[in-house]
Amino acid sequence: MNSSLYRGDKIYHWFLTSSLNFVFSPQAMLDNLSQWFRNFLIPNFSNKSLTVHGVNKVVNSAQSNHPIQNLAWEMAHSLEQNKFHLHYQPQVDIKTGALLGVETLIRWHHPRLGLISPAEFIPIAEQTGLIVPMGYWVLQQSCLQYQRWLSQGIPPFKLSVNLSLRQLQETNLVTEIKNIVSQTKINCQQITLEVTESLMLCEPGETIHHLNQLNDMGIQIAIDDFGVGYSSLSYLKDLPLQTLKIDKSFLDDLLTREKNQVILQTIIELGHRLGLKIIAEGVESSEQLAVLKSMDCDYGQGYLFSRPLTDQDATALFRTSSFLDSRPLATV
Repeated sequence: MNSSLYRGDKIYHWFLTSSLNFVFSPQAMLDNLSQWFRNFLIPNFSNKSLTVHGVNKVVNSAQSNHPIQNLAWEMAHSLEQNKFHLHYQPQVDIKTGALLGVETLIRWHHPRLGLISPAEFIPIAEQTGLIVPMGYWVLQQSCLQYQRWLSQGIPPFKLSVNLSLRQLQETNLVTEIKNIVSQTKINCQQITLEVTESLMLCEPGETIHHLNQLNDMGIQIAIDDFGVGYSSLSYLKDLPLQTLKIDKSFLDDLLTREKNQVILQTIIELGHRLGLKIIAEGVESSEQLAVLKSMDCDYGQGYLFSRPLTDQDATALFRTSSFLDSRPLATV
């Protein structure tokens, strides 16, 4: 595997430029990043330290004395050098326990700071624009891994990959995804792209147009972290959705707060009446699972079923798992 992207019969590497476009030269990336970061103001961060695992740490760099800028530099290099890793968290049918699919999650083990949580480095990637090549890299590598699983006799299943708000703003989004799908030879009906409710902060018309184009390809669209942030029922009628993923916060106090149960039941019933499937995130106990079953929730994801797995551990799980019938995959 490498951190390159395909276009036609050629392989290109993606590098950030000062204008947040991309060039095909490492030196051009470094030149542009150096110029851009000198003028880049990062809001809501300390000028002296970076908090990782709750501890303030300063990353030394000859390029910049700002720790967030330094980390962004290292992220760009790590992406080019294929230093990020992918883990896969299973999603299961709540009623039967059969495997629906997996969500791809990116991980970064920094050589000095250790394992940095996505909650800590993803916001920096979004601020700097690195989330765009990172998102394409995750999709490409996920599709390649998926094809390796199929070649090993693993039955088809759903592959869920996150699509960032910044990617949705790219004019060439659909073209790039088409290129990845074409070159990795994956069936579009096996892909679900997860977007957050904040997508409606983008130009709604352009966002809906992009998602409709992807949906027309056979790719399914899921709203991630539903119920928090920028919730609006109006977009449920406008967006080409197949799945709602209920945010973990609704499950945290599910057993002790009646309001959470009422809200959760309402979301599930609303989703079903709109013809949507519901995935509950953050399922961690058998008691939560019992409540979700009683509410007729479709699928679950969380530590009760499995932590995020390496590709090797996921392969071992697949070999001992039952799968949902994959023949009507487009409608699952």
